[in-house]
Amino acid sequence: MSTHGTIGVLGAGEVGQAVADKVVRHGHDVLIGNSRGPGTLEALVGRLGPRARGVTAEEAAKPELVFLSVPFFAVPELTGLTTSAGKVVVDTTNQFAAANPWQGRYDVGDLTGSDWVARHLPGARIVKALNTLYAPFIAAAPRHAEGRQVAF
Repeated sequence: MSTHGTIGVLGAGEVGQAVADKVVRHGHDVLIGNSRGPGTLEALVGRLGPRARGVTAEEAAKPELVFLSVPFFAVPELTGLTTSAGKVVVDTTNQFAAANPWQGRYDVGDLTGSDWVARHLPGARIVKALNTLYAPFIAAAPRHAEGRQVAF
């Protein structure tokens, strides 16, 4: 598995897993990493199949396209992982202080959440996406009895 044409996913929660599943179902290789290390990803990688590899967060941050699916408050921990210059980072985060249980918004002052994320990933091209969908909607098959599901 090479990093050229490979997609990185930072975060192995419900959204990160749903994104990684879509990546491999569409024929791409995925590097998925979390703060707990590759050993915690073995079962997930087993379900995703041979196109998936559980790696360190540093390795998952290396491809040119990376999905950011970590808790919002964890974003500052990613600043030094790898150079962000020129990367496309799809930011799926929400500006929650904590989600389960809900504890309000994380204070970023006058910045938008995406501006704050961009400051922690200098040089990255930030694309805000999928943050308004619950993970089961991302994971669902896009064609179903009600019609076709699209996420821009």
